[in-house]
Amino acid sequence: MANPVFGFLLFASLFWASKQVPFHIPQVLLGMRIAYALSTVLVLLVYTYTKGSIDNDNSKAVFKETSVLIDVPEPASKTKNGKDEDKDKDKDKDKDAAKKTSISVQEYDHKQWRALIKGFCMSLAMMSAMHLYMGMPGPLLINMVIPLKTALGSELVQARLFGKKVDRPFPEPKSMFAMLASARTQLFGVKDEKEVKQQ
Repeated sequence: MANPVFGFLLFASLFWASKQVPFHIPQVLLGMRIAYALSTVLVLLVYTYTKGSIDNDNSKAVFKETSVLIDVPEPASKTKNGKDEDKDKDKDKDKDAAKKTSISVQEYDHKQWRALIKGFCMSLAMMSAMHLYMGMPGPLLINMVIPLKTALGSELVQARLFGKKVDRPFPEPKSMFAMLASARTQLFGVKDEKEVKQQ
């Protein structure tokens, strides 16, 4: 099953299951809290092992990383005759063109690891606010599974923990709206207007 479809069905299933769990029973609520804590510890162990694998990597492999430069356009300057002076074309091309820089695999993996940790910490902070401050028990089940799936499904963990060969740079993660659109296309055969125009 494709990742967008699986992710959408998993989230929908967890959301439905969270409505069925009797959180009003103290033993059930305590059990879910323990399960969430164990899941959080497991995610941290995965990221810690991944960090250690990156630090111990002695390979000097280097690849080209492409980044697009985006500059805010400056107002056109005027000559003495009152005519607009065009910017230098070569300079514009250099600014707008994609810039390729050499980066080692170790440095790139460090950047990806920091991005994963940042996302995990944000998820942990949101979960703490919803459950401890707002008193919502439902997100316990969802956030017990989604961060673990995100960690084990990431290209970095796949490469470092499971030894899978993954090309760098990793593909850009899709937004939630893009994943829903892709899932809709694969489930119902509905295509976006952009895809229709490209055909």
